[in-house]
Amino acid sequence: MNGVTPDGRIWTSRRAQDKAINPGRWDNLAAGMVAAGEQPLQAMRREAHEEAGLEEGKDFRLTPSFRFFSSRPTENGWLREASYCYLAELSPEALPHNLDGEVDSSELLTADAMAELIARGLVTQEAALTALFWLAAKTGKKLPEGFYRPLV
Repeated sequence: MNGVTPDGRIWTSRRAQDKAINPGRWDNLAAGMVAAGEQPLQAMRREAHEEAGLEEGKDFRLTPSFRFFSSRPTENGWLREASYCYLAELSPEALPHNLDGEVDSSELLTADAMAELIARGLVTQEAALTALFWLAAKTGKKLPEGFYRPLV
């Protein structure tokens, strides 16, 4: 979930140091796995509450954006994921705060500052891709054909 503000900034969260995957790296405002029997939108609402302490309707308006597929090697084999990405337009009063211990801190960044973190390789792969989608839309640039699939 990309959490963006009316003035065009984006929230990012630093993963806790004890996370098994990408400890200490910058990530989306909220993200996580879809549990068995759960729909992606339900999972996103749950993760927004757990990782950012935010409630849809009160703190943000959620818009399904796109999905992409990725794979990468891990010590146990290849990890293949389908990522469902959402844009959360946060109210000016919303202040993310972690509730489940999976996030060390959250920061509100300008588009340039987020692009700099991505360029320096300090952002998780999935968060970098979703933030690039937001940056492209914000600047009016088009991403390559087949880069993503819209969620409807």
